[in-house]
Amino acid sequence: MKQLAIVGTLICLLGNLSAEEHRVDSTITAVTVFSDRAEVTRSASLELGPGLHQVRFENLPAYVDPETLQLEGQGTITLQDIRIKREFLSEVVDEMARKLYTQKDDLQQNLRKVELAFSGVEQQRKSLDAIWKRLTTTPTQTDTAPAMNPEQWADMLSFQTKQARLLDEQVLALEFERKQTKERIVEIEKQIQQHHAKRNRVRVDAIVVLEVSDPTRAVLELAYQVRGPSWHPSYQVRADSNSKSVAISYRANVRQNTGEDWSNVSLSLSTAQPQIGGREPELTPWRIGPYTPEVLSQPRSRAVGDVSELLEFSGMENTIGFADYSFRESLDAEGGEVPMKVAGATVQAGVTASVFDVPGDVSIPADGQPVIATILSFDSAAHFRHTAVPKLSPHVYLKANVTNESQAQLLPGTGSVFIDGNFVGKAPLELVAPSEQFWVYLGVDPAVQVERKSLEGEAGTEGLFSKRTRTVHRYEFEIKNNRTDAIDMVLWDQIPMASDEEIEVRLIEPRYSGKDTDELVLTNEKFIEWGLKVDGKATTAVPFVYSIEHPEEMLVSGL
Repeated sequence: MKQLAIVGTLICLLGNLSAEEHRVDSTITAVTVFSDRAEVTRSASLELGPGLHQVRFENLPAYVDPETLQLEGQGTITLQDIRIKREFLSEVVDEMARKLYTQKDDLQQNLRKVELAFSGVEQQRKSLDAIWKRLTTTPTQTDTAPAMNPEQWADMLSFQTKQARLLDEQVLALEFERKQTKERIVEIEKQIQQHHAKRNRVRVDAIVVLEVSDPTRAVLELAYQVRGPSWHPSYQVRADSNSKSVAISYRANVRQNTGEDWSNVSLSLSTAQPQIGGREPELTPWRIGPYTPEVLSQPRSRAVGDVSELLEFSGMENTIGFADYSFRESLDAEGGEVPMKVAGATVQAGVTASVFDVPGDVSIPADGQPVIATILSFDSAAHFRHTAVPKLSPHVYLKANVTNESQAQLLPGTGSVFIDGNFVGKAPLELVAPSEQFWVYLGVDPAVQVERKSLEGEAGTEGLFSKRTRTVHRYEFEIKNNRTDAIDMVLWDQIPMASDEEIEVRLIEPRYSGKDTDELVLTNEKFIEWGLKVDGKATTAVPFVYSIEHPEEMLVSGL
């Protein structure tokens, strides 16, 4: 079997040597971007006569994955072989690199000027402070400084204030210029690195071997995947408190640095990277138990050659070098070529199948800068609710319950939140299916305030034979609604979880019947959730009391 495979490969190579070669001018027509790569489709057409032909798609990206090559075609053609060919290009004199170095030198020179200007402003401030100290210090007997009358004091105070303000403005301007200059230097350095990488660059071509039965005009579409491009979803969330509605714009931030510009292409998007944003903090279980003193272990000696604590490194995956790499389409049982088939779009394992086709043609240059494309927009009625975790944060948060009115799945991403036209911050959106209800986090509402007050508790010991210590902890939440309308509010806190049967924790207020209601919920983790209605321009007090009881001799940790 190995001999047959070797003979078949030799026949294929000899056939390729005798094939007529064509170098085609291909155009990128479609791109599908995944979370860490992109599938690019190039199109080309050419006239072919009967016989064997070798079509070369030139100047593909350096990081193209050979195993993802696909070819779709029209015409009386049969695909025999498709492979990647890599060649080193000789080093060339790079005029662009010299220009970049010149720009970097100019920016560094400007940065030095800014630093000198900083020193000058600082010296002026010291001089101004010295003059002010001189004039406001009680003169000594040997001091010959003339005393100033009230009018001169007023003039001096006005002069000192004006000069200090001018110096502050200069500092702000210099700080801004220094920041901008440093950022520009970083950008130039990145471009220089990219240029150096291209000086000894690799030329990558795709070789397609076709057999033509009759004269035809072949229309070819070559698809390949290249690592590096990415996209992540972002949102604009605009809440209207008067109409009780939320408008959501679903957008994609796409960037790529493959070495080839995507100009006026059909763009599709698949997958996303979840973003962490700012929402109200979440409680974690609070456990208490008997105190156990920690016993320090003796350090053990380790014999020479003991490698039990060394890290284990997994082997690196095999990488494809710069030699020619090829793969062949499967042959039928009789060894004949398989007729050309139209390959469907594919998604690599582990990548979500959710695909979004961006309307219109899109251009994304290969500069690594993000390009924003709008996927869709929709409006939804909203139910607003305030939330607070006073134990962890003094702020009251606002969120809205809305419905995904679109036909698309909303992927995890970060939203820029606007309320009544005002930007209030950023918040996350989670994975949402079509027609599913979800919460949109609208940030902190300063018009509603909450305070967790610690009140005087009780402590005592009781029991005739077995003494037990009982401590009562008292708190009160004071909620102020400075809005004119009533609000729905959810308040969270917790009581400790006992990890020992000798420790007993009881919730005294609010009274819990053992069954959750809309007004009170007690979870297995001992999180407490109050459902409250707070009238407009009103203040509400919510009591919170619990007790902890344990044997007198027991030391309890975790409190």
